[in-house]
Amino acid sequence: MKDKQAKRNDIAIRFLMAVSLMAMVSSCATLISGPTAKVTIDGRVDEPVTIVTSKAVYTDVNLPREVEVKRRRLDEQHITITSPSYAFSDIVIQRSLSPMAVVCALVNPFSLPVDMFTNAVSEPMQRHFYIEPVARREQADSVWRADSLRHAARVEALRKMKELPARYRRHELSVGVGCGGNQADHHTHSMVRDYGRRYGLEPSFECGDIFGDSYLFADMEYHYRLNRKWEVGAFTAWGISGESYEKYPEYPSEPSAPELSLYQYGDGHEHSRYFALAPSVRYTWFENRQTRFYSRVALGYLRHHLIFGYGEVAFSDPEATQRVYSFHKNTDTIKRSMAWQLTVFGCRVGSGSIGMQCEVGYGCLGLVRLGLNVCF
Repeated sequence: MKDKQAKRNDIAIRFLMAVSLMAMVSSCATLISGPTAKVTIDGRVDEPVTIVTSKAVYTDVNLPREVEVKRRRLDEQHITITSPSYAFSDIVIQRSLSPMAVVCALVNPFSLPVDMFTNAVSEPMQRHFYIEPVARREQADSVWRADSLRHAARVEALRKMKELPARYRRHELSVGVGCGGNQADHHTHSMVRDYGRRYGLEPSFECGDIFGDSYLFADMEYHYRLNRKWEVGAFTAWGISGESYEKYPEYPSEPSAPELSLYQYGDGHEHSRYFALAPSVRYTWFENRQTRFYSRVALGYLRHHLIFGYGEVAFSDPEATQRVYSFHKNTDTIKRSMAWQLTVFGCRVGSGSIGMQCEVGYGCLGLVRLGLNVCF
């Protein structure tokens, strides 16, 4: 009973450590970058100015000055500058992809949806602005009218820049990795339960069993865009899982004969792998120049190789100094079935030919997939 209680305590501690670790690394770009971004304003001005941003108002400050702006809706935010004697044009911020968000998504794919929600994936395209007065205050009305016309023309030019080009890259190659619940889990868990009940096995919590009998996989894909909304292609995936089990020694209380007083120890190992090949159809439901959101359905072929090894060693005394016998039992089974994948949410981030992917769904590609792709 004490051993079982210690085992339960060990499981609880491991679970709490795993949850704490996920909480620490989840949405790491949001934690590191914070809800605001900083830009520096400098200029040829001989008097204090007042700067108004989406985050704060800076009154009677001298240039250069570092100011904060909100990351939410970072694109096309205005920074207004005024002074007692001069009129200034507004500063308009443009956004770009944050390298920190890319690194965090590579380390922990669970962070990408949160970082996208908080807009931590964006940063100011330009962090240093130099301003000059456009006119004196007494001439401000006419100057501001002209400046508003220039601003309207600039906004229209930016709108056209954000429009999707008529010609676009139709071919996409990608590689990815992932983990979590997998289509192949059912057969693996069924095999482990059967052997666990048969031999009285319990998980041994060895160092390499961080993910247990859940699968880690890698995949390679190709897709062709028929139009803006629909893509067809195929992927191939390889996955592995591994877990260690043990049966604790059985100590006879009153042996009938000394030579039959045996102490048995059992050791089991699950090591399975799968291969999947499936055609894939993707539907894009939102796209701009930097981001694309899509869903996916795939059906194909799955080959599942189930391996379980079990061995027992018996000793004639508790100190295990005299080994009596040992034997091993192994199973090696191959199952073939239909592979499938349903991706509820998929995202590609990248304004050029190289981009990053994050997918959440279920099937032969697991719960979460993180990928790197090239479009041409």
